[in-house]
Amino acid sequence: MKNSQESDRRYLRRTEISRDGWKERAFKYQKRLRSMQVALRDMTFSRDKWKTKAITAENTLKAKEAEIIKLKQTIADLNQPDYSSNFTSEIVDLVPTDQLNSDEIITSKPDRYLYPIFIIQLAIQQRIFCFTSWQGVAKTFQIWSQFFQLPTPNYNTIKQWFLKFGLFELQQPKEYRNDWIFIIDTTWGQGQKKCFLIIGISYEQWHNKIQNNYSNLKHQDMTVLFLDVLNVSNGQIISEKISNLAAQVGQPLQIISDHGPDIKKGIELYIESHPEVIYTYDFTHQVALWLKSYFTNNELFQTFSQQAELIRPQIQLTSLSFLLPPKPRHKARFHNIDIFVKWGLRIIQYWQKQDFSRISSNFDKAQNLFLEKFGWVLHYSPQLSLYEQSLSVFRTAKKFLHQNGLHQNSYQLWLESCKNLSNSPLIQENIDKVTQYLITEGAKIPDNLVFPAISDIIESLFGKYKIFSSSAPYSEINEMVLSMVLTTTNITPQKVFQAMTTISTSTLKTWIKEVFGESMIAKRKAAFSSN
Repeated sequence: MKNSQESDRRYLRRTEISRDGWKERAFKYQKRLRSMQVALRDMTFSRDKWKTKAITAENTLKAKEAEIIKLKQTIADLNQPDYSSNFTSEIVDLVPTDQLNSDEIITSKPDRYLYPIFIIQLAIQQRIFCFTSWQGVAKTFQIWSQFFQLPTPNYNTIKQWFLKFGLFELQQPKEYRNDWIFIIDTTWGQGQKKCFLIIGISYEQWHNKIQNNYSNLKHQDMTVLFLDVLNVSNGQIISEKISNLAAQVGQPLQIISDHGPDIKKGIELYIESHPEVIYTYDFTHQVALWLKSYFTNNELFQTFSQQAELIRPQIQLTSLSFLLPPKPRHKARFHNIDIFVKWGLRIIQYWQKQDFSRISSNFDKAQNLFLEKFGWVLHYSPQLSLYEQSLSVFRTAKKFLHQNGLHQNSYQLWLESCKNLSNSPLIQENIDKVTQYLITEGAKIPDNLVFPAISDIIESLFGKYKIFSSSAPYSEINEMVLSMVLTTTNITPQKVFQAMTTISTSTLKTWIKEVFGESMIAKRKAAFSSN
């Protein structure tokens, strides 16, 4: 019995050991199975992920291959002898400009350029003469391509063409003459940079315009003789710039400018060494100075302009919005006083018509609305009429100078032309001011010579530049100053061809960096970066 119990215990112990062994082996297999399941799951996920990437890459490759085929077709189209029924000239290989005739230059492609000259010229002229935006010019070519087999340049490419051509024209040697008339001024934006500009016209060309009664200067009558961007501007610097330019293009006969302190001082320093040069104070700025002196201290006009400014936001979203007063200007505001005066007179004229149908179909309601917002203008009727007559003296004088120029006898002809004007004290005072200006400035003119006295043309160039640069995020002086050069340029295929083959992209970038330095937006990014 005892042996049997012991045998059972041994059997039980062996069974337990065997059970524990199998149990341990089962745990190991379960662990391994789980590990393999995890690995299988990860591999399945990875396989699906890479399968998706492979399919995407395959589709991208097919799209790129299709794009390459399309580009090859475009290039083949560009080299076709006929663009369309309107462009029948053959694209010619690059040869020296002087060996190409006009038709060949129009359709030739400069070295390393995909586009022919006529495409480049069309793009530049759209920007200059139509004020089309960069992207707008590019879209125009896309529209044309629906009807003509024309290439469609990118807007960044068009901008590069524009700036290259402008830099080329700026750097071209100017004709050396002894009869230049310089017109000088500056403009500025945000920051300390100031654009200093000198444009010129020869006395010979000016005299021909006067003789043919075409004395109003146009942009393409002028030549941009000098353009620079200054961080510091004073009389000494301006004088040096004028002297350096005179050494290159010849001493001027006349210089016209306003009396900005740095420009005035610089011209006076230059004239100390060249007393034979005529320095004429721009008549437009002289008129603005007179108007500033009169209207700044005129409480009646100040009240009128303040009231006009106050009602503007009150009516701009009402049925009276078509009668809005002019938007006040903070710069050159005395050049635009006549706009406010004319507005006041037109409001009075509208009241006299008694036709308020555009305000409301109910006459009484419309009349009351008008009087509520504009009744105060009616009280200024006598003064506004007097202001208008007074301003008409200056407009007449400006027209007189445009037509006749400035000479020693200008004041006599002026007085003769004023005989039919009113005898009111204010008008006579303004006539006397113009007379004194003509006597003072005319005395500087040599016998039998006639010179211009108005520099509006340079203000017009600045205005065009501001339109071209308005798309920039900040109104600092930038590379679009080259637009002023192109505005005065007679654009021809020969010039465009030469510009594209002369000015490289690296040359343009170097010039921009040297002249303008780091832009305001680049400075802001650096200042506000997290590094």
